[in-house]
Amino acid sequence: MTFNRPSPSGLTRLPPKATDSILISDRSTVYVIDDDTEMREFVVILGRSIGLEVKAFASPLDFLETYDGRRPGCILLDLIMPGIGGLEAQQRFTEDGIDLPVILLSGYGDIASAVRGIKAGAAEFLEKPVSRHVLLEHVQRCLAQDAERAKAAAATRDLRDRFAALSRREAEILESIVEGRSSREIGDLLGISAKTVSIHRGNLLKKTGARSTGQLIGMTLAAWG
Repeated sequence: MTFNRPSPSGLTRLPPKATDSILISDRSTVYVIDDDTEMREFVVILGRSIGLEVKAFASPLDFLETYDGRRPGCILLDLIMPGIGGLEAQQRFTEDGIDLPVILLSGYGDIASAVRGIKAGAAEFLEKPVSRHVLLEHVQRCLAQDAERAKAAAATRDLRDRFAALSRREAEILESIVEGRSSREIGDLLGISAKTVSIHRGNLLKKTGARSTGQLIGMTLAAWG
């Protein structure tokens, strides 16, 4: 395959994209998995020209051997490769809990496989050769998407940590609050006074950081579904 590889000097003059303003974690990494050396070099030069961290792999197995699961980012994945192809690799990623956005690449116009990949969760499909402007736009969009996912996951972990710190009694009262019971009903259920329930309710708000009972219920549902 041949690519119109841009020179480093040409890359620095790329016009700004709308997605450039999106906050992307400085730990974000673009992982390109392609058996084509020229394509890997193209992506590395392109990404690093605008300050992105790029790591290149000749096969999905090489990627799986080194990825530690802690860095946010996105994956550029070739559909057609010797050994493990893009669709099988995508399945392996899912089985291994790797939920980075995947951009599928193909130089063979394999639309049927691309559709299967999208249905399996891939974020995008691009046909080779792809222009540097289009590739950067899609990469930055996926990086922003993963940054939002990581932010939401961190918020959920924080909520669960707060709820894990509740006492057994507080957890029982919280369950009843979510079920819509009043303080008097909760007191009757647990054999305590409504006043004691109100005290526990206040402690729940303090420990979780909720400003109201309604927000407390919303936070509980967000943390545990």
